[in-house]
Amino acid sequence: MREQHYLDKFNPQYNILKIAGSSLGFKQSEETKLKISKALKGIYIGDKSALFGRFHTEETKKIMSLSKAGENNPLYGKIHSEYSKKLMSQRALNRKHSREIKDKMSKTHGNPVTIYEKCSSKGFEVIGSFVSARRAAKFLGISGSTVIKYMQSKAIFKDRYKFSSK
Repeated sequence: MREQHYLDKFNPQYNILKIAGSSLGFKQSEETKLKISKALKGIYIGDKSALFGRFHTEETKKIMSLSKAGENNPLYGKIHSEYSKKLMSQRALNRKHSREIKDKMSKTHGNPVTIYEKCSSKGFEVIGSFVSARRAAKFLGISGSTVIKYMQSKAIFKDRYKFSSK
């Protein structure tokens, strides 16, 4: 209270802040922001992170997703410029994923496929299960679209192979 009294009474020119004990209205310079950012880089990562070891429940994830849907999405109604589209395309083309990430993407977005081979005595036997049609196709040396086409039509490929989703 005493500090605020003197700020009000003398209205000093050198004091940027007008409310005692508050930084309301104060703007850090870009140089200061960079210094603070550099000083804090790498400090709050891994086990030092406030969220380390914590996980959102499926319900919380759904609520967070819905809160950013439609008009609440920061990009709602905005259109990327041609320059931005070109830049995103170039970055995507130059992106390299590790084998682990590729496997994870296949499991998430791929079409799981089981390949059956025709045996004369027993009918069809499983010869492999794959996380994606592309992986199954690579195994047989054919294209992924061929695998998907035969899987959807339930036809037998070359009178030898049958494909099904897991």
